[in-house]
Amino acid sequence: MTVTRKEAEAAADQVPGSGLSARLYEPFLWLGEKAGFWRWRQRLVSGVSGSVIEIGAGTGLNLPFYPSGLERLVLVEPEVHKAKVLGKKTPPAGVNPEIIRAPGESLPFEDDTFDTVILTLVL
Repeated sequence: MTVTRKEAEAAADQVPGSGLSARLYEPFLWLGEKAGFWRWRQRLVSGVSGSVIEIGAGTGLNLPFYPSGLERLVLVEPEVHKAKVLGKKTPPAGVNPEIIRAPGESLPFEDDTFDTVILTLVL
């Protein structure tokens, strides 16, 4: 059964988080990024096409790597503070993401809506 967007956002409101955790997220990952983790994410994300959903988009670390010309890019982040940081990021030219607040188990989409599902740094 597909949930509505309103139901998905209500479920997302139950996800713990804080403005502080959202601000510290990228600095916390700095060492891994410096060691080259970004290359792995770039290789994964830059090859997608069609309609794409990223579950657990966080603060948007993958956003710069999405190619232009996607049919649709949906970035799902349940935590409100991370979603706000994500919403302030500037996507690459030709990339027009739609940001949805929803937990991964309550996505407001029908089956077979997306060609590719991306999950990185998701627990």
